Amino acid sequence: MKLLLPILLSAITLHGNELTNYQRVRNLPAKNLIQDAGFEENSPLWKNLNAGGWKIVSGAGRNGSAGLVNTRRNPNDYVLLSQRFELKPDTAYVFGGWIRTENLSGRGASLCIEWSNARTGKWLGGSYLGDVSGTSDWQELKGKFVMKNYPDPVKCQISCLVRKGSRGYAAFDDVYIRPDAAEWSAAILHPVQETLSTKDHTLELASFISGEFRYKKTEKPRYLCKVEISDGEKTLLNRNYPVEKNRIVPEFRPMQPGKKQMKLTLFDEANRMLLAEKELTFRVVPESELMKRTVRIDRNGRTLVDGKPFLPVGIYMSGLTKAQIDTVAEAGFNTVLPYQSPALGFDGRKGPAAIREVLDYCHAKKIKVIFSIKDAMPKGATNMQLETWNGITGDVAIGNAIVETFKDHPALLAWYVCDEVQPTYIDALINLRRRINRMDPDHPTFAVYYQFNSYERYLGGQDIFGIDPYPITTAETRNQQKVMEQLLGALKVQRLASGGIACWAAPQYMNWGVWQPDGRQDPAVYYRKYRFPTLEELYAMIAMEMIHGIRGFVGYSYSSLFYGPDKQQFAKTWPLIKQAVAFQHLMAPFLLSTEKAPDFRLKVTKGKVYAQSYRTADGRTALLVSCVGPGESEAEISFEGKTPDFTAHHGSFRKSGTNTWLFRGRDICSGLLYNPPGT
Repeated sequence: MKLLLPILLSAITLHGNELTNYQRVRNLPAKNLIQDAGFEENSPLWKNLNAGGWKIVSGAGRNGSAGLVNTRRNPNDYVLLSQRFELKPDTAYVFGGWIRTENLSGRGASLCIEWSNARTGKWLGGSYLGDVSGTSDWQELKGKFVMKNYPDPVKCQISCLVRKGSRGYAAFDDVYIRPDAAEWSAAILHPVQETLSTKDHTLELASFISGEFRYKKTEKPRYLCKVEISDGEKTLLNRNYPVEKNRIVPEFRPMQPGKKQMKLTLFDEANRMLLAEKELTFRVVPESELMKRTVRIDRNGRTLVDGKPFLPVGIYMSGLTKAQIDTVAEAGFNTVLPYQSPALGFDGRKGPAAIREVLDYCHAKKIKVIFSIKDAMPKGATNMQLETWNGITGDVAIGNAIVETFKDHPALLAWYVCDEVQPTYIDALINLRRRINRMDPDHPTFAVYYQFNSYERYLGGQDIFGIDPYPITTAETRNQQKVMEQLLGALKVQRLASGGIACWAAPQYMNWGVWQPDGRQDPAVYYRKYRFPTLEELYAMIAMEMIHGIRGFVGYSYSSLFYGPDKQQFAKTWPLIKQAVAFQHLMAPFLLSTEKAPDFRLKVTKGKVYAQSYRTADGRTALLVSCVGPGESEAEISFEGKTPDFTAHHGSFRKSGTNTWLFRGRDICSGLLYNPPGT
């Protein structure tokens, strides 16, 4: 593969804080890696051509050329047309193609890139574009991703697809994937909600380079960032700072209230290259105003409601009826996240007044609401785009109207802005988050991702970072490696800020079989191949998340407990979920405490075991242990001085001597030692 040479522009020099005689680097797009990208050659490299409804038709492409066509008559047909190729590690790519549809029902047609371990076949990641449905003229779908550096060889493929459940006509043409210029992600870690106190004089910025800036390097790069801050009239800061461990920490004198503009310029001082620029904004407000905010996130990543620490113990819902609210309240949940927030209403009623009635009922039941606004995004960013709401059209206008209408409601905890959106829509997500922060500084934004290999790219998209690892994928699952993958990815971004950023998780309450085609279609497969997490596994997954700094939980999901062939699964599973909820409340005083935890030493003698200790303000202590699995796990936990007088909540513990506990477990398991309330 031959890359085009970079273009070097703008001679700029560095005098003090000014950049001169530096060259600006810009990479031209490289060669398309797809062969027969326009479907003119009928190439055998396209897998499944002439199968599953796929065929090349003369004149069906753009400008009268040949094109790839799928005429779907059976909505249950699902065959991918794919081509494999190689990608380089640590390289940014751009990919896409053109799609035209006629009377295509359902979610429609799309493109995706996926990669897996070439040795084991294990899925490693993917990038998925939005869908085209209905009747649509040619439109381009495009996206970006970064191929990480995996220890084993990786195989990749691009796929044209028509979603299962869709019926109609779709044409594809001119697909592509090529190395892109490196991407620089920069975001404000502190302050949360991009709002600084007049008493604070430090910003913390994240800085990640995805891919490679392609230019001649005579020395090892030495990255600096020029930070310019102004209030629109005068410059308040103009200084260069080192980029160390993906962080930039500008310090300055406290600033007066008002909106501030910040321009960031990344450059390689060693090779005299100007690499990238980014513009951010933040606000400065009096300390007293910041402290009065209804909901805010402190430097310890805790949620404060009316100034008091609050542990969200929540669950995803589809809609909300009074009976459902009563059920989750009785189970101990203090938070709900209804996906269909903009369409809430009791007894079929719709509109702002009906939504407010639902919120009123939640407030009366002491239930906080994370209001979902994720569908007020451009087409492709969500599968359920809000095209109209209360007579308003356009995603920006709809989002703004919803926030302005409900931002004053006492049941509101946060705004849900994103559900696993693809990197293509990061800019739209960042814009949505900033509009909400400006319109409603009293409530933070929350987003959830599974893309643990690229969490850093999403840092500017929300105030509270969420993960959703669901490890129990089949009946044979005996480990929670998926939980660890997402937690370690989250830690990479969470620990950038000196005080930590807010991070919440979605515990798995559901059975994967209700979402899988074979499980949904064949009850025998559902019962044989899939299962719910056990109570022991629920404890272990939640404990592992607590150990790694998670300070909020929104389990997935209430609605899915009613899907699938087993009509008794809610009655069987709900009591286990209630016990998991009680466990979260039991741990709340420990998780929300800022007291120094007791020192201990963890010696793992078998398996993979993690542990964390806690101390509350009234002096009670706790120790959490969680095992990754599979197989047996053993560990010794030794405390300085005499071992605390613990009670075992669950788990297999045995005291050894005066200051050591022995833990033993198998597969996905955990244990809790604690001082009960009143001790």
